[in-house]
Amino acid sequence: MPLPININELIHGRTVEWERIELKEGWNPKKVIHSVCAYANDFNDWGGGYIVIGFEEEKGMPKFPPKGVSAAQVDNIQKELLNLCRTKITPSFVPLLEPYDIDGRMILVIWVPAGYEKPYKAATHLGDGAPQRVYIKKLSNTVLANDIEERQLSENAARIPFIERRNNQASLKDFDRGLITEYLETINSSLAEDSKVMPIEELARKLRIASGPDEAMLPQNLGLLFFNKEPEQFFYKARIEIVIFSDNDGAGDFIEKIFSGPLHKQISNALEFLNTNVIKEKVEKISTQAEALRFYNFPYDAIEEALVNAVYHKSYQDQEPVEVRVYPDRLHILNYPGPLPPINKDSMSKGRFNARRYRNSRMGDFLKELRLAETRGTGVPKILKSIRDNQSPKPIFDTDEERTYFEITFPIHKSFIRKEKLNLSTKDISILKFCVEPKSRREILEDLLKVSNRTENYKTNVKHLVDDGLIELTNTESLTDPNQSYFTSEEGKIQLIIM
Repeated sequence: MPLPININELIHGRTVEWERIELKEGWNPKKVIHSVCAYANDFNDWGGGYIVIGFEEEKGMPKFPPKGVSAAQVDNIQKELLNLCRTKITPSFVPLLEPYDIDGRMILVIWVPAGYEKPYKAATHLGDGAPQRVYIKKLSNTVLANDIEERQLSENAARIPFIERRNNQASLKDFDRGLITEYLETINSSLAEDSKVMPIEELARKLRIASGPDEAMLPQNLGLLFFNKEPEQFFYKARIEIVIFSDNDGAGDFIEKIFSGPLHKQISNALEFLNTNVIKEKVEKISTQAEALRFYNFPYDAIEEALVNAVYHKSYQDQEPVEVRVYPDRLHILNYPGPLPPINKDSMSKGRFNARRYRNSRMGDFLKELRLAETRGTGVPKILKSIRDNQSPKPIFDTDEERTYFEITFPIHKSFIRKEKLNLSTKDISILKFCVEPKSRREILEDLLKVSNRTENYKTNVKHLVDDGLIELTNTESLTDPNQSYFTSEEGKIQLIIM
């Protein structure tokens, strides 16, 4: 593929410092592999470098006209370079190579962008069983790194999250200016108006969605996830999948909806779909008070926070979507992988979510600006508050010992349980009907149940209805409290009764 640079400017040293250009008269595979390794390690944070084959060097400058390489050599060098980079460099690192015609001679330019899996090691020689060592650049020389330099490379690599890395398969042309301007207008940025005419290089620098040297600036993964119309072309299955099942086993009919595109639009569109097609409200009136009670099968605020967290905390190196699975009695939100330490399965079971590390911290900055997310570990408390306000069952947080996934399950609010599927006896149905009868009296219920002892009455006839969530107690401390009340719902109405 054409390199993102003007080759004549490069050769004359006008856009790239000479320390980042290595001239080679001919093809020397061992030295080239060592130089590829050194530039990939990018010890000086230059943004990589260039190896030009076919030029003699004279006092540090290219000698014109170039010596060049033959057309047959170009094909052989390409094949050999690809094989050597895969077999003689660990981890495997393949640079970009492109032939160019300069003054009627063919030259090869190898562009080596900085790598992200440092330190890279290259074989000291090309024979079988050759040891591998770390090579770096010092000024214009390729040298072996010492122990301290190796450790520094590892530390530097660990500090660069995947979404902040440059994407070598993309260019600044992959940014959609309209999406950038729309985002800036949404957050009321003073940069919004200027963004319509500002050079894309300057705009990308200001938003910190591209990086690298001026002559080869590349989009960061973060920028492509938000400001490219089809980020899945770079990040397979970077999307949200919603499946609505007709039964609790997932064996019946289902509806599937896929949301792709820029991340923030995925979230907004998926939430709108859930709010319209899944989340339901129920208004329940109480005879003893004027104000009705409002409940939701799944509280929107909790679902919103959980879905945003799933998008925020997933790994975009993993080729897995964020999944939302809706059943008649529950809703699951799943992302891969699981939480970062110190959060684990045990701490989650105890309700402890004290996050100290964030997988995609800069993504959180964008989502926060859009008012889609809150940082500093406030997501779970917000979910729990919404659950309490809606009087819903507590959500279930789950992962495995290896933290390969994170799943949150929301049980449906008891008022939306499909009672027709419960195994209710004739007496159970009579009790429920009694509970919603406006003129119910204790004597009628006792006559119905044929039990006058309060405790025995509860254990025999009511406890299993309480356990099933059909009836709730207003006083759980004493079953024999003479003021004990129960309430239940039937056809959208609630009545308090005294037993």
